[in-house]
Amino acid sequence: MIRFLVLLLLLMLPRIGLSEVIVNTSVSLDNVNRQYLLSIFSMQTRVWPDGQPIRVYILPPNQPEHRSFVKNELKVFPYKLVKIWDRSVFSGSGFSPKVVGSIDEMLTKIAKHKGAIGYVMTDIEGGQDVKTLQVY
Repeated sequence: MIRFLVLLLLLMLPRIGLSEVIVNTSVSLDNVNRQYLLSIFSMQTRVWPDGQPIRVYILPPNQPEHRSFVKNELKVFPYKLVKIWDRSVFSGSGFSPKVVGSIDEMLTKIAKHKGAIGYVMTDIEGGQDVKTLQVY
């Protein structure tokens, strides 16, 4: 019995603390590499390959969910990402992502806006205008 519980825990362990990248269903891509994802969330890539503008939504940078996403999925420190955003905003060459207050608001915004991208810490339910973007 204990072996079964340990095995079950080990199978679940890779999912603990990981996030899902989500996009509006209008986005034609089903998967992206980590470097492309970083270029999107650092606001360097502004349009999808089909020409559709990208809208980036994030949770507040001080929230643990945001820090976890940036460290685990983008593989950078959160303060470095904020520095990139600040530099582009202050130079007038770019924008920072739109900050939402909750996961529910994130899902609502991404479902509503074509080309939107964000993240959640749990699997999403079907039936919304949101799909998961696989990262490799």
